[in-house]
Amino acid sequence: MKQLGYSLLNYLKNLKFVIIPIGIFTLFALLGIGEFFSHVAIAIDQLVKDANATLSNGNFDLGSYLSVLVNNLSKLDWSNPNEYLSNIANPDFLQSLFSDSLRNFLSPEQVSGLSNSIQNCIGTIFLWLALLLVTLIAGIIVGNWVTTIVMHKSMMNTKWSKVIIYALFDGVFMALIALFIIFMNSLWNYAVFIIVPVSIVLAEFWHISLSYIIYARKKIKFREVFNTKTTLFSILANFIITIITAGLCLLLWFFVSKLLAIFLIVSLIQVMFAINEFNTSSYVKTIAERKEAPKKKEKSA
Repeated sequence: MKQLGYSLLNYLKNLKFVIIPIGIFTLFALLGIGEFFSHVAIAIDQLVKDANATLSNGNFDLGSYLSVLVNNLSKLDWSNPNEYLSNIANPDFLQSLFSDSLRNFLSPEQVSGLSNSIQNCIGTIFLWLALLLVTLIAGIIVGNWVTTIVMHKSMMNTKWSKVIIYALFDGVFMALIALFIIFMNSLWNYAVFIIVPVSIVLAEFWHISLSYIIYARKKIKFREVFNTKTTLFSILANFIITIITAGLCLLLWFFVSKLLAIFLIVSLIQVMFAINEFNTSSYVKTIAERKEAPKKKEKSA
């Protein structure tokens, strides 16, 4: 029970580290969103130039076309993030959006003649949308790495090399777990309720093994840290921390603006993973140090 209480206390104490992933994710998001909109504007500007080339006298410009696009986009239900994200990622929706907006300035025949230009514009949007997604994922991964490194270094008083190695290997594993959850959820909407608990158990086994290799190898035997009682308490603590975090995420989603809530929820989840990792590593390192202490006393005597 002490291990369970220790884990929950660490969770409350280390929530302060949420500022790290918030800052890193915001930085990556601003860079990605800035590049996305700048290149999309260039693509739309080229579409407008191609459209004007079909007219004897070009009678509209980028600003006019963008105002029509924005007006058409404003008709979407922006209170539902899933709807507008699925629409933006839908080629048929974008084809209809750009074509319908052009019909404010051109005849249907002229719009049909611009199909290649519209496709090029949509292709550019999808390319930079994919790069934006990669940038956001990179922000999450880097945020998790930095949070894990700072938390372990400041709370465990261990070597930088060990902390960095732990963070790198753990970051790769957690990224694979996240991709696995996303993939399974895409196959079955309710898979998340099964996969997440299974992933928590797998993650705990991984963290115990990785912590043992980095912090306790050659000091104690593996079965001293990997046994039924301590492992179950550790998994239980992770489940409780996950439930508390889920509750906080729901509160943020319903009582904070959706855009701010997304940033806070992503950061809160990263801190939750980092704290769960820290609890396991701290537990393994503490057992190794306790076993090693009598040996050091005997040598010094």
